[in-house]
Amino acid sequence: MKKLFVLAFLFAALPSIAAVLTLDSSTTYVDNSAIAPADQLRIVYTPFWSIDNATWTQGAAGAPDARAFTVPDPPAGSTWRYTATATLDNATSGKAVAVSKSVPFKVPNPPRVAVQ
Repeated sequence: MKKLFVLAFLFAALPSIAAVLTLDSSTTYVDNSAIAPADQLRIVYTPFWSIDNATWTQGAAGAPDARAFTVPDPPAGSTWRYTATATLDNATSGKAVAVSKSVPFKVPNPPRVAVQ
């Protein structure tokens, strides 16, 4: 029990190092016909992220209709892109239009100086 408490305390004290990617439900097929509401609940979404918008890292697919994913935050001074696909009845969509997140470098304040 003591080890569990220490681990829980360490994880609770760590800063957040993740972003949350949220998705809107896919409501139409590529031919613009409607996806039945019951079928929309069966869609499995898969997140992806990229540094260069060309090489994508695939995250773990969610449960059916899960539309929020924890994805890595970009490191300081960089911009990463995020997208997702939708799979229904073994047919997978192309990637959604990517969104980006930038994390600036943390720049220190200048020092205080004095002359006497």
